[in-house]
Amino acid sequence: MISSTILIIEEHEILRRALCGWLQAIFPAAQVVEAMDQAEALVLAQAHLPDVVIVSHSAIGGRDLQVVQQLKTRLPMTAIVILASFVDESYRACAMAAGASVVIPTQNVSQELQPALQALVHSLSKLG
Repeated sequence: MISSTILIIEEHEILRRALCGWLQAIFPAAQVVEAMDQAEALVLAQAHLPDVVIVSHSAIGGRDLQVVQQLKTRLPMTAIVILASFVDESYRACAMAAGASVVIPTQNVSQELQPALQALVHSLSKLG
């Protein structure tokens, strides 16, 4: 069971709410915080110190790697998951170099996000 704080960055309210509801159903002990853009995300990250941040590539107009770098600089122990519509090896390498923990293609979210979050929180609990 995940009892961590998860910050979601997604500009589209319907998608953000759906992802938030899905996460709360799967991880009822988790606190899920929502941000609609990069600026709000950075403020909420400082306020809530999330264990995991889920960054939607569309949420920040293609500046996802910039926000990942900013989050990692401010919160180096936070795990970052990027959800992106197009993922090739070049993008994945750049995302990991920026500080992402995992990159998940949006078409694979329903299969890959839950196990990725469980693994990330488990590894973070061993560090803390």
